[in-house]
Amino acid sequence: MDERYLTIAAVLFEAGVPIVAALLLLQASKLRSYVVVVLGSVTPMLFIYAAIVISYLVMPYNVEVQFAFYAGWIMGFILYAVSFIRNQPVSTVVEFSR
Repeated sequence: MDERYLTIAAVLFEAGVPIVAALLLLQASKLRSYVVVVLGSVTPMLFIYAAIVISYLVMPYNVEVQFAFYAGWIMGFILYAVSFIRNQPVSTVVEFSR
């Protein structure tokens, strides 16, 4: 698998979780308390990603900013996924891992 595909997959997952959570927050009243916890767990990483994107848009030719933009998604994916999974109810995590 090419690094480009890993980056695209990581970006889609990391952007998709808050989008799905926001939609669930609006549509499913029974899941609101759970969705708020998930959104709270991924919000710090979203701010980091926003800072990376903004700095890339401001300074696209800076080598350090380019590295952060292209590698940050993949390196942050594990932290993002763990923070997403750990804040789920135990029964959901067990069913998810089967």
